Amino acid sequence: MTVKMEKLEKTRVLIVDDDKEYVDLLSRFLGKIGITHIRSVTDSRDVLRAVQEEKPDLVLLDVRMPYPDGLSLMDDLSDYIEGGFFKVLVVTGEANDNVRRRVLSLGALGILTKPFGLQEFHDVVRKALSFPSKVISQ
Repeated sequence: MTVKMEKLEKTRVLIVDDDKEYVDLLSRFLGKIGITHIRSVTDSRDVLRAVQEEKPDLVLLDVRMPYPDGLSLMDDLSDYIEGGFFKVLVVTGEANDNVRRRVLSLGALGILTKPFGLQEFHDVVRKALSFPSKVISQ
């Protein structure tokens, strides 16, 4: 199953990562598959407001951040995640088995381990947007 171009153009993505360079990289990668409605948050304390304002279809979330980290954010956003208001794809350099189990148990659709290439990123994002399944990547 693939996501049609028209759907990608309407897709709203929120990037949550404290590393501005990585936010820029993810934004460029999203643009290459036709996603242009992108908002980023580099201060994880601003995520709840951004979610409420943007109503994203997909949240790309880093785990290791100051303030509340990605795992704490997933706990805070559990009502949104469980309610199907948006999908979460974890993008992190910290993907050991404990982190992997935890983010999947909190409702993430999958995990992309940094560093990754453009094609891998596109494949996982398209799957996240196409499939309602709980786990798309391990």
